[in-house]
Amino acid sequence: MGDLGPQLEDRGHPTPTIKDQMKTPTITTILATLTVAATLALITATGTATAASYQVQSCAAVPIGSADDAWQPYGDAATITSFRKCPPKKWVKLQGLYLHDTTGAGLNASSGDERGWKLEAPPGTTITGLSYLRNIYKHSERWSPEMRTGPTGEGEVLDTCHIARGSAGCAVGNGGYPGREKNDYRKEVSGFATRSLHAVLRCDAPSGEQCINGIEEPEADFGIYSSTVTIEDPDPPTITNIQGELVDTARADHRGTETLHVEGRDETGLLAARVFIDGRLHAEQARNLDYSRVKPGTDDPFDLQVDTTGITDGDHQLEVALVDAARNEQREPAQQIHVRNRAATPPTNPVPGSAPVPLPRQPTPNPMLQPTPVLKAPPARVVKPAAINAPGGRQKPNPGKPKHSKPRSAKGKGAAVKKGKGSGKGKGKGKSKGGNRKKGGPKTKNPRGGRRYHRNHKPQARKARKNKASHNHKTRQRWGR
Repeated sequence: MGDLGPQLEDRGHPTPTIKDQMKTPTITTILATLTVAATLALITATGTATAASYQVQSCAAVPIGSADDAWQPYGDAATITSFRKCPPKKWVKLQGLYLHDTTGAGLNASSGDERGWKLEAPPGTTITGLSYLRNIYKHSERWSPEMRTGPTGEGEVLDTCHIARGSAGCAVGNGGYPGREKNDYRKEVSGFATRSLHAVLRCDAPSGEQCINGIEEPEADFGIYSSTVTIEDPDPPTITNIQGELVDTARADHRGTETLHVEGRDETGLLAARVFIDGRLHAEQARNLDYSRVKPGTDDPFDLQVDTTGITDGDHQLEVALVDAARNEQREPAQQIHVRNRAATPPTNPVPGSAPVPLPRQPTPNPMLQPTPVLKAPPARVVKPAAINAPGGRQKPNPGKPKHSKPRSAKGKGAAVKKGKGSGKGKGKGKSKGGNRKKGGPKTKNPRGGRRYHRNHKPQARKARKNKASHNHKTRQRWGR
């Protein structure tokens, strides 16, 4: 429809801003909101699916270990070279999905020579979007590197470059270096619908003429380093077979964990199988899909183990559904099942108006028939021996001389003197013979004018020896020596 803003301004009506539109909801906005809400409610109630889409990634966009086979090569012209180097390395030319003219002296392409890469959507689906990192470059208008919505002669050109007048060539993208971002490096295209995409390098020389190939460097090239293609899938999957204990109509009651086998098909592959109880999701089994392929999944069946212990006893509505790669869901019509996991309580009045059913009585034990219990003698009393060293008990023998019976020498000024060669053994107090002094040792005069004595035999030393002898005497008395 185009932009209506300038038309409103020309007529004297200012264009409303987004903030004004949020403040003042119009009747049209309210009706649109109610319509969307009603549509979502209808989808939820009926279980039908709407058209959905998924994205196929290639080259640098795919995780490591993926198949990466969405783009397939085509064409066999020897004058054009195509190769795949994915994922591409940074700062290296000629990487990714690449096309260029074959270099060599005297090797030129004929009119109509073509090679390329193509991506075809699965049957029943449509390609509606493309986002990719690329490089397009050429030195002659006879070469045509293009991204098209179909083979040559069909569809439209989505991306290419044209040489301006007076220029030696044209280039879009990053000049073949995928490690350096530029404004025109990424190309995003939407608003189209096609069954296939074609990345093409073609010689468009007039009939009977040739395109000049490069000798050392290519004259034209087209590289795709990364691509994300959006595919729309309008159809939900088809359920072909449901088997298992959970849907067995011959079973009156369902209990514990029961099996369920679901088969189906879809052009994009099956993503998951789901079990709904009374409209709520109860169990699901999903598988990993490879979205580097145009058909990410397979049609392999699902085998589920459904646990019914969390369902209340009674009648319930069971629904089985399949989900495809685009997350379209298809449910089968509901089936009633009866769940009974708990034991039934016996009825007290099975027939209305009848007497209560008496409970069975337990037999009364006959004391005459009971076996005579065997009396056991009480255990003998164990008399413990009297405690050691207790009054009236055994006495602990003399342990002998303690380990540290000898007192430690006092430290300080009055410490005991070790006996040496010149030790005195005088009989009187403070008296010592001349032999008490070591050879060459100084003599000290008695300050009270008495007899001279050695410095090691001062009154403090004599007192220390006396205390030591008294301590040894008390120790011997204590241990009975």
